[in-house]
Amino acid sequence: MNELLLPVIIQIMIIFASLSFTGALVLYPLSPASKRLGYTFIVPLLMIGFVRILNPKLSSQDLILIASYSMPVLLLILTVLKHSFTNNTQMIGATFAIAALLILVVYQSGDSLIEGLNSPVILTLLIVVHVALLVILRQQKRTLDWIIFSFLLVGNLMIVYKNIGTWLPFGYSINAAGYALALRSIYIEHQYLHLRSREEHEEIQNDFKGAVEREVRRQTKRMEWVKEQIKEKSRFDDLTGALSKKPLLDLMDTYIHSKDMRKFSILMFDIDKFKGLNDTHGHIVGDRCLKTLVTIAISTLRENDSVGRYGGDEFFIILPDQNASQALKIADRYRQNVQEQTDPTYTISIGIATYPWDGETHKELIKIADDGLYKSKELGRNRVSYTGYLKLDHQFDPEKEKDRQR
Repeated sequence: MNELLLPVIIQIMIIFASLSFTGALVLYPLSPASKRLGYTFIVPLLMIGFVRILNPKLSSQDLILIASYSMPVLLLILTVLKHSFTNNTQMIGATFAIAALLILVVYQSGDSLIEGLNSPVILTLLIVVHVALLVILRQQKRTLDWIIFSFLLVGNLMIVYKNIGTWLPFGYSINAAGYALALRSIYIEHQYLHLRSREEHEEIQNDFKGAVEREVRRQTKRMEWVKEQIKEKSRFDDLTGALSKKPLLDLMDTYIHSKDMRKFSILMFDIDKFKGLNDTHGHIVGDRCLKTLVTIAISTLRENDSVGRYGGDEFFIILPDQNASQALKIADRYRQNVQEQTDPTYTISIGIATYPWDGETHKELIKIADDGLYKSKELGRNRVSYTGYLKLDHQFDPEKEKDRQR
């Protein structure tokens, strides 16, 4: 029975040893401790492959027994020297060197080693090495490795003390179970580390993607902010701070289409003889006069009134909820303030238009206001004129306005 069963068990052990060593050699990722464990299985492979060929006196059973006791020695040496290895290549080199030395010893003194295993001194020494390795593995919390080499120790002792009779297959079977556990340990750890590596890779990808998305959002917000700043800046004239032409016209259109804005007036004005002012005092003074014009307007008008620069020295003031008569009073007060508060002294001429009587579009309103401005110029400048369709004493009456529209 043993003659039939033992070769099968030994072949199974060689298969497990081959897979464990190959797995430790090629699998990535794998921890250094698992690689050390896998590399120790080079011993039974070399024992069967080389020593048996060179020393036919040794049986496969003898070689497996020697290998099972040599593996803890190899693993203990690799574990003690682990800090000396800066990379995996050095560890592989050390493994082959120690294994080759063991092969040489077995080749030269194989018979003596087999006999020595029956010696209490040699056997005790091997057991001490084995136990020392188990203690180190326990301290390193390598529980499965500890179980593997506990199996090998028990199996070896059963083989040595029961090398005849029915107990022999059980000793090799226990060793085979240790080999199988080692193979399982290596591949389970590989699967775990591979899964964790993939999860970390996905996490890094997600973090990178999130960082990119956050950066894109940040840049988008900044671009929107810059765009708003440019848009906001473009709303105002760089020199005077008044509304620029387009926002000015847009505001008129907003009032025209607003259901809440029943009426509003506009004042169109410019500086009298501005060209002569520039020629006499220079463009720097001319620019200052334009700024002063807007400053006086802001101090004269209400908070909800708006000042805009139409072009050159032409300006508009929009007066919400004011009819022509009210606009005339505001315009004249503003004209007087300009005449009294400017240095060098200059005057302005103003034309008035009122929505909706003088027009229902900003172009129609500007035409009436421009006509009033032209009339002020004809009458000698420094005055306010209205050429629209309202009497200046007209007051807005919603009921009369409805009758007029009918």
